[in-house]
Amino acid sequence: MKPLPSSLTAKDFPDISLGSALSYDELSNGIYHVRLTSQYGLVVEATGGTELLELVSRCIEDALHIDK
Repeated sequence: MKPLPSSLTAKDFPDISLGSALSYDELSNGIYHVRLTSQYGLVVEATGGTELLELVSRCIEDALHIDK
């Protein structure tokens, strides 16, 4: 998986805890697979044909729900 594009980094998402890593793969034109890995090893993934930013936001929301 690739790190996020230089225009979009983990620092752009204040809800992500320090030590977390975001990465993505473009499976085909406009279809993305996004992975958020926390510093504790929790992995949240999303795949879809939506905007990359929407998938990243979904991963963050899911991770926050798991942490509660």
